[in-house]
Amino acid sequence: MKTKEIIILSLVITLLSLGRFLDADTMARTLEKEFIRIVNNASPSIVEITSTKRERPSNLREKVGSGVIFDKRGYIVTTESVVGNSSKIKVTLSDGKDFEAKLTGTDPATNIAVIKINADNLPVIAMGNSDNVRSGSWVLTIGNSYGKSPTISFGIVNGVESMPDNSYYDAIRINASIRPGNSGGGVIDMDGKLVGIIAAVSAEPRIIDFTPLEGMIKEKLPPGEVFSMQAPFQGSFFRESGEAFAMPINFVNGIVNDLIESGKVERGWLGVLIQHISDEDIKRLGLDTDDGAIVVKVMNYAPASRVGIQKDDVIINFNGKRIRNPEDLIRMVAIIKPGSKVSITIIRDKQSQAMSIEVDKMPKNL
Repeated sequence: MKTKEIIILSLVITLLSLGRFLDADTMARTLEKEFIRIVNNASPSIVEITSTKRERPSNLREKVGSGVIFDKRGYIVTTESVVGNSSKIKVTLSDGKDFEAKLTGTDPATNIAVIKINADNLPVIAMGNSDNVRSGSWVLTIGNSYGKSPTISFGIVNGVESMPDNSYYDAIRINASIRPGNSGGGVIDMDGKLVGIIAAVSAEPRIIDFTPLEGMIKEKLPPGEVFSMQAPFQGSFFRESGEAFAMPINFVNGIVNDLIESGKVERGWLGVLIQHISDEDIKRLGLDTDDGAIVVKVMNYAPASRVGIQKDDVIINFNGKRIRNPEDLIRMVAIIKPGSKVSITIIRDKQSQAMSIEVDKMPKNL
């Protein structure tokens, strides 16, 4: 994959291989130009959102956050925590214009919300492919809040992993300092495309280490050439005040489209409680692997009950896709339209069984 960070690093290595010394100032200016280009292209699509919530009859509370223009017709994606249960929502564009916004819909289960302003031909940032984001990817986070327009951080992706409090997606974990009010802002890759929406921030301090980059450059130097990173690029200098978590845009797109279309998100439901397969389960059930999701309870009158799924069945395939763990199954079932019939494969008594199951709509109390 030819990402901008690879192109920049390749340029550095090529120049060094030709015997030309690239000092820290030149490196910084090269990166600076790329960052400025990306920010200039992306920031017009980032908005400030001010929501007003009535906590008591005589007490109004304002909350400031960010949003990303999703559609030129005025649809904006943000987080439910910014605009949920609001009595009034104001959107401020990057050019300073204010608009009153209406809530299109929210999905509290994923903290995604869509609002709409009465405006046309709004600047929409290009959508990236969040499946290409991985540990080591370089990203910029851009928000627009508290009168600082825009607020920008640079960071490196630490990983893409499931969140303990949300099984519907793997979060992009970013080593970046995120300012208050940036929830709902954008995560931009080095191609200048949107790959995530800022969802949460950890307060734990982090450090970015430039030592591996120095080692890569030294490996490409001609014999006898000496190189060392100069300030401010020496060692582990770049201390961050926190770690950000973002929702991948490929996941967000599906939720946003549902909210625009119907104002709500309806998820599929099987009616089973599942968990990871333990070493004890492998021995007790005679399994060959811990791949799959083991059923610990089947709810009465649920789709799983109607087709005869039982406790200790191991679900290994759903709708033609392999199940590696419970999170896989939860996400696959959730995106199935209620009423659809799909295939499901289980392991019971060391034998594989395939069946068809009609997915129900997830009850509101779950």
